[in-house]
Amino acid sequence: MHVSRMSFNGNPNIGLYGFCTGDYVLIGPEVPRSLHAQLSEIFQAEVKVITIAGTSFLGVFLAGNRHCVLIPDIIYDEELEKIKKLHIPYKVMATKLTCFGNNILVNDKFALISTEYSEREAKRLSEALKVPFSQKMIASANTVGSVAIMNSKGCLLHHEAPETDIHFIKKHFDVDCDHGSVNLGNPYVKSGILLNDKGFIIGELSGGPEIVHADRIFGFID
Repeated sequence: MHVSRMSFNGNPNIGLYGFCTGDYVLIGPEVPRSLHAQLSEIFQAEVKVITIAGTSFLGVFLAGNRHCVLIPDIIYDEELEKIKKLHIPYKVMATKLTCFGNNILVNDKFALISTEYSEREAKRLSEALKVPFSQKMIASANTVGSVAIMNSKGCLLHHEAPETDIHFIKKHFDVDCDHGSVNLGNPYVKSGILLNDKGFIIGELSGGPEIVHADRIFGFID
């Protein structure tokens, strides 16, 4: 099984509570332990529990690729010590705009960084991620990480994004891309999905057409 509908303690905004790559799944302590084995099976990766600044909102604060995970400098010392023990490539970055997950869209080939960051900050972030970058809005939003989510095959994008945004993502990230939604019409797709190349989970309120469409865009079905 590579896909499942879930909620965490009744909350279908599951994308707020985790960060996922092909090698590991980071989740907050608010994710019930009864779901850990299922998550590990879907993502085919080890599940690790951490917090950032005392919260479970990993999807809000973390952004990254196989080269590096960006961590805001509001992280507590004891939290950083725990991350060090996981042997994950990371970089702690100092900025007033600490919600990297909401403000950066990135894969192993490219990074789209919110225009709210200065050009100097954006360059530092891209250097840590080891990919080229650009700064622009997506779907008329500066929070470019909240309106799209991708794996190495495809990107699901805010349903009001213009075709120019779709073409931009296809060209620079080298993935398929199409409009979509989660949880019965929510266009902020990052909030309702956790994803890697092995599988994904989607908010429990998501309808069948939303799930099938995401399944196709992410490359799991033809």
